[in-house]
Amino acid sequence: MSLTGREVLQALQEYFSSSSQQTETFLMLILPALFLTIALIYVKTSPAKSADPYFAISKQDFELLEHIRIQKGLEEFDRDFLMSVAFTYSVKPTRMLLDPATFARIEEMMTDKIKKGGEDPATNKSLIYLKNLRKKLFGS
Repeated sequence: MSLTGREVLQALQEYFSSSSQQTETFLMLILPALFLTIALIYVKTSPAKSADPYFAISKQDFELLEHIRIQKGLEEFDRDFLMSVAFTYSVKPTRMLLDPATFARIEEMMTDKIKKGGEDPATNKSLIYLKNLRKKLFGS
C-alpha cells in the first residue's frame, strides 16, 4: 500500500488539528531553537578556512622565525614578506627559511606565476626582492 502526497498532507492536517494548541506552540518554539543550536555547533566545530594564517602559526614557529631573522640580519618587513610568500604558496615559513631547495622551489613557482600573468620576471619587484633575501639567507 502506497501513500500519495495528498494522503500524507491530510494525515498531517488531522494530527495537528486534533492536538492541543499548547503542543503546537511548544513545537513551533523548540524546533527553530534546536535548528539554530545545531547550526551554531556546526559553525563552532568546523575549521575556519578564512582564518588569518598569521594567527595559525604556533608560538614556537614564530620564535624560530624571529631567531632566524635576528641571526641573518633581516628586518621585520623582510620576515613579513617571506611569511606572506610562504602562505601564498602553502609552505611553512620556517621550512622556507631553513631549506634552500624549498626556497628555490618557491622562487620558481613565483616566476611561473608571474610569467602566466604576462609580466616580465626580470622587472617584477617582488621576485627581485625575494632573490635578494635568498642571498641574505643562504649566501648564494
